[in-house]
Amino acid sequence: MRRKNLVILDTRAILLAALLPAAGCMSAKPLVLSETGSTTYSVVIAREAVKSEEYAAGDLTHFLKQITGAEFPVRRDDEPASDFEVVIGNTNRASINDLPEHLRTDIPEGFALYRSGPKLHIMGNIPRATLYGVYDFLDVDLGVRFLTAEVTHIPKASTLKIPMRSRSFAPPMEYRTIWEVLGGSSILRNRMNGQAFGIVSEKMLGGVKIIGPPVHSFNSLVPVDEYFDEHPEYFSLIDGTRVREYDGKITQLCLTNPDVDRISLERIRGWLGPAVEANPYNKYLVNVTVNDSNNYCECEACVAVN
Repeated sequence: MRRKNLVILDTRAILLAALLPAAGCMSAKPLVLSETGSTTYSVVIAREAVKSEEYAAGDLTHFLKQITGAEFPVRRDDEPASDFEVVIGNTNRASINDLPEHLRTDIPEGFALYRSGPKLHIMGNIPRATLYGVYDFLDVDLGVRFLTAEVTHIPKASTLKIPMRSRSFAPPMEYRTIWEVLGGSSILRNRMNGQAFGIVSEKMLGGVKIIGPPVHSFNSLVPVDEYFDEHPEYFSLIDGTRVREYDGKITQLCLTNPDVDRISLERIRGWLGPAVEANPYNKYLVNVTVNDSNNYCECEACVAVN
């Protein structure tokens, strides 16, 4: 079977560019993050912040300094609160459950940028989504462009005033990648989660992770070497005979056999259990797709379904 290379692009930047004139027509008191190279703002994370929130705070302060020349200190939420804060993740200032209803999403990698007067909250449904929110703020609102792992465009503005409103974003595509990878941190900074066939997920940063084979997984769910001798009925009927391979290629599963469904689910749950226990910050996906051949089952039940 010949593969077709699928290139998935995040078109959000194009859509936002089209919408910016309309958004600019709405009056919004600007966030004055810096004036002539100095700032009253700090970046706040939880006292027990997870790794991704610390990482997000570090990158945000790094790029804010590159833009404005000002030092934005990182503080913990057990320090006294101020009106002039960019708050990252769940803190005692606010949690994801405190967001207004219109800013909430049930997409795991969804995030919100919530303004409360001069204060800005950036938070996601999972830790990696909070990172995406920070990079979305840097990109969409501040004009930082993460072009490649080696090249980042950083605009300069010692006085930084941003006329922004609260917004949220729920990625409509669960798997976001390009075939020719950007490399390094530019994948994460462009809010992608994939690299070619694979999904990228650093353990401490959280994210979406594929468990099991990324493609052509039928033989991993119900392996022909493990089951065919005793249960040939689990595999393709071709020309009236159950076969483990045909014309030199592996066959498919008999998808109308209830035992195939049961065994597959047991296998998937066996994969997921240890993974979730090892890192609850991830969202986990299992790829359930046909083997790399066109030798499909021709039994009466499968033909009827097809």
